[in-house]
Amino acid sequence: MAAINTTKGIAPGKIVYHVYGSSIVKSVSKGNKDNIDLDANIQKMIVTSFPKNWHYSTNSRTDSLFFDVIRISQNGQSWRSGCSIHDCGINTTHGKYNLNRIFATKVEAREFISECLSGVFFDETDQEVYDRNSRCSEMFI
Repeated sequence: MAAINTTKGIAPGKIVYHVYGSSIVKSVSKGNKDNIDLDANIQKMIVTSFPKNWHYSTNSRTDSLFFDVIRISQNGQSWRSGCSIHDCGINTTHGKYNLNRIFATKVEAREFISECLSGVFFDETDQEVYDRNSRCSEMFI
């Protein structure tokens, strides 16, 4: 199981699944592990643009790459939005800083959520991000 980690995985018409892994890890650290609904933490998105230096929400040029999407909620509502490739851990030249990822399948997204819940990751870089963020969190507890 691997998250999409290159811009080649981002193309108009592609369906992807976004997981806010950082939020899941934060919930687990607060003792809410048993209350995590796997599917409620997966956001289905339809990619509507290639990555570009234009942010949909601010309607302005940026130094970072963003791609446009249609987000679809659990109850079927949809809205236009945008995603930063850096925030999703894609093509990160400066390293990954969070555990927010996108996946090609819902099954892969669920597997990643299980990794977030256990704190043990298939991807070495994700494990490093988890360990680094866990150490930082402990300083503030």
